[in-house]
Amino acid sequence: ANTDDNLLPIIQYINQNFSTVTLKEVSQKFSYNTNYLGNKIKEATGKTFKELVDRRRISAAQNLMIKTNCTLADICDIVGYQNTSSLFRLFKKYLQTTPSEYKRKVSGQ
Repeated sequence: ANTDDNLLPIIQYINQNFSTVTLKEVSQKFSYNTNYLGNKIKEATGKTFKELVDRRRISAAQNLMIKTNCTLADICDIVGYQNTSSLFRLFKKYLQTTPSEYKRKVSGQ
């Protein structure tokens, strides 16, 4: 995908602030209209803003499960979810598994 050069800092910003970031906040920070930016991101990455953030959150969650002993509640906190059911839905959607199954698998228990 040829990412528009002026989108790169935006994508990087999203990746760094994925636990708290909103499209409205990013749009304001980079002086874009929210809808316009949402469309630009979708065009450039093939994913919606929400998908980008979700994927970033899920990879962070996977990482924490592999490298730490954080509880699922801790992990939700760190990646920016209010509750474990959001994480549950996300894992089901993208990994076709549950967070606890995944954690079991990677911790080899």
